[in-house]
Amino acid sequence: MSHKKRKRGKRGSGVWLPPGGVTPAYYAPAAGDSIVLGSDNATVQISGSLEVSGSSFVKSDFHETTFENQLSDGEAATGEILYYEPGGTTTLTKGRLYFLHTDGTWDETDADASATAKQLLGIALGTSARTDGMLLKGFIKMPSTEVLNVPGSGASDGLPVYISTTAGHLDFTAPSSSGDIVRVVGYCIDDDSSDILLYFKPDNTWVEIA
Repeated sequence: MSHKKRKRGKRGSGVWLPPGGVTPAYYAPAAGDSIVLGSDNATVQISGSLEVSGSSFVKSDFHETTFENQLSDGEAATGEILYYEPGGTTTLTKGRLYFLHTDGTWDETDADASATAKQLLGIALGTSARTDGMLLKGFIKMPSTEVLNVPGSGASDGLPVYISTTAGHLDFTAPSSSGDIVRVVGYCIDDDSSDILLYFKPDNTWVEIA
């Protein structure tokens, strides 16, 4: 990283690097410079607010290293995670699909129980919504145990994935019975032995079959 000037002390413009065994500092990079925080498999935590002026993006690269070699079952790569369950401490199953109940708990979805398929959806990232969190949007490795009717290897890229009529599961086949809710929850990016890389982005609309 190159920069023309380094400032200490009063917070101003630039990037603030919080203390953690190092002297707090400001960096004012020159145009075209990049600032890299952390390294592979490192975690960078920011307490407080982060303000970005100009363009920003989140990079998700599954080409150089495929998803099955990056993620464990039910692990998210990038996305929006909610830590929240005021109504109780439900024991969840990692990688399973839930909806936020009006009583403040997370319950399993079911496409043939319409009340469970129309609300805010999340995928459990562990056994607790309070400590492990719920993925609301993002990339995640879905284990084969939680996804039904996965097409043959190499035939699933880009296909929509739906709420299943099997509680808490996803399905490549849309529900088709009277009273079922048809709701797309995301799209398959890749597959490996019936595990899939899912871009989880639940549709805000759905269809109830007459």
